[in-house]
Formats: sequence, structure tokens, C-alpha cells
Amino acid sequence: MSQAPRNPFETAPDQFGQPARKSSNTWLWVLGIIGGVFLFGTILCCGAMYFAWDQAAGVLAEVAVEEYADDPIVMEKIGTIQSSQMNLRDAMKESTKDESITAMVFEVQGDKGSGKIIHRTNNQTQEVTVTLLLDSGEAFELDAFDESFDGFDAELEGLEDQESINEEAAEMEAGENSDTQSVEVGVEVQDQNGENVESQQE
Repeated sequence: MSQAPRNPFETAPDQFGQPARKSSNTWLWVLGIIGGVFLFGTILCCGAMYFAWDQAAGVLAEVAVEEYADDPIVMEKIGTIQSSQMNLRDAMKESTKDESITAMVFEVQGDKGSGKIIHRTNNQTQEVTVTLLLDSGEAFELDAFDESFDGFDAELEGLEDQESINEEAAEMEAGENSDTQSVEVGVEVQDQNGENVESQQE
């Protein structure tokens, strides 16, 4: 009985040995862990930077808005300012309108109304203009607070001068105390010498 011809493309069992092992996925885990740590660190840094910027912007808004709180127009249209915050997006829009202008925009909310205080500084002439823009679209020019800043600088210089005077007074007082101690020691030595002299005379 004849056998069927052998298929030349048929692979004999175990002709090439055991099947190859699957490659290890350890390096994928390592890369995944490294990527996760890097991503977490990036998110953490961005969050810290955003928090710091938010705090700084809040303080800047409070300080700047306080300068206009007593302005007659602000008192009439906004009233007593209850809250304020810096609007970075609107500030960038205002600055891009004119490259020679640096703008800061503060949103204010009062018991009579709300709006925006737009502070523009000309980078070439250092001229400052301030505008109150209400939500209704009305705009009013406010007096710039350059003079207030000059007064603040003068007050700061006065505090620094007073601090230096206090330091000099403290140094002089320390020097007088040391001289007094030296005199007292000298008197004691003289007294002891006097006693010794008297004892020798006796």
C-alpha cells in the first residue's frame, strides 16, 4: 500500500525546539512608573505655581483697589468695595491692543454695582491712566495714584531711617554699658589696692 507523498511545507514537530518565551514586560512597568512620577511632579509644581500666583494676584488686587476706594466716582458707581480680584486675561487683551502699554485689570464688586478698574502705564513716558469700566459699558476716568505711591515710598524711607537710628541708639547704649562696667571694675581694683595698702600700712 503506497503512502501519500509528504508535504514539503509541513513543519515537523519540535523541529525548531521549544517555542520562544514571551518577552518580559518589566521595562514597560519601569517606564510607566517613571512617567507617572514625572507627571505627578509636573502637576504638583504647576499647582504650587498657580497657588502662589493666585495669592500674589489677590494681594496686588487688594492693595491697588484700596487706592481707589475713596474716589468719588468709585463711591458713587461702585459704593463700598466688598471684593476684588485681578483679571489676567483682560489685562493681556488690553496690553496687546498697544505694545507700548502695560495694563492691569481689577474686577471690583461693591454694594452699589460692579465693574473693572483698568490701570494702563505707558512704557515710554511712564504716564498712567486709570479707567473705571462698569458692567453697563459706561467708562469713567479716575485719578492715577502715582502720588500715593510716592508718599508710600517716602514713608518707607522714613521707617528705614528710623530703624537705622534705633540700631545706632542700641549700639551706643551697648557701648555705654560696656564703659560703665569697665569703670566699675576699675573702682573695685582701686578699692582692693587701697585695702591692701592700708593693710600694709597697719
